[in-house]
Amino acid sequence: MEQHKNGYKQETSVDSADISKSVEGFKVLKSFAGTLPADFDYEKELETMREEKYARFN
Repeated sequence: MEQHKNGYKQETSVDSADISKSVEGFKVLKSFAGTLPADFDYEKELETMREEKYARFN
């Protein structure tokens, strides 16, 4: 690691296997682009799922 001018340490060597994994992960994420409706409200859906999951605790 090398000391960066802002005081943080920064790793300078990058493993090509890590890059390959990152790129593959990004491709998987991109494959989901456009699969949800344009008006999808994730916050509403998340709240609904939480209410269903934790209803027994209320």
